Amino acid sequence: MIGDFAVEIKDLTISYHGIKALEDISFQIPYSQLVGIIGPNGAGKSTLIKGIMGLLHIESGNIRIFNETVQKVYKKIAYVPQHSDIDLAFPILVEEAVMMGRYPHLSWWQRITQKDKEIVASALQKLGICQLKKRQIGELSGGQRQRVFLARALAQQADLFFLDEPFAGTDVMSEEIIINQLKELRNEGKTIFVVHHDLSKVQDYFDEVILLNKKLVKHGSSQDVFCVEDLCEAYNGSIKIAEKNNRLLVVGQ
Repeated sequence: MIGDFAVEIKDLTISYHGIKALEDISFQIPYSQLVGIIGPNGAGKSTLIKGIMGLLHIESGNIRIFNETVQKVYKKIAYVPQHSDIDLAFPILVEEAVMMGRYPHLSWWQRITQKDKEIVASALQKLGICQLKKRQIGELSGGQRQRVFLARALAQQADLFFLDEPFAGTDVMSEEIIINQLKELRNEGKTIFVVHHDLSKVQDYFDEVILLNKKLVKHGSSQDVFCVEDLCEAYNGSIKIAEKNNRLLVVGQ
């Protein structure tokens, strides 16, 4: 490994039309962590991951990924966008969508190899969607689509993953398959960031949590961050929290 951290962010500020979406964000994420990014609507969660990936203009700050600039390691980064960012009318089969994960490894003159096909087949199998490979993306349920796009990320064989609300609109089975696969990736040494909105699952799903509301409210282990004071600060008192068996429960949001 190069350096002590997979991702290092220092004094990151991002603005839209002169309005700060994120201000002075700093944190360090070690390797092999499953990281939840939580906060209220408009807190800058999606902006954060897009900024780290170099998809947005950075007003100020420094971003290091594997102790390099994002431009030098972009092939090691996989991204699963929100549902709203996906054109479901685009005519593409499931297996073709997953094969797109192999493109960063191919030069323009190279053809898809048998190895690429085997990697795609393995990704489909891990997400339990082999039977869907000849289906059009637009024909799938929300949970099935999310599994397809995670399979595409797996096929890329990246080291750093960013997922923007991967559980939104999914069924119970798909959510279980996805979180189990993310934990398996973590156990293999990968680092995963997940924008997440269901606070009831935070302590079960994530090793570390980044709690945002345009500024960094708190970053640390899920147990440390998931406390009444910090959650109320981030959500401006708009959530209701109860405690049961030494565990916080969100009873209203």
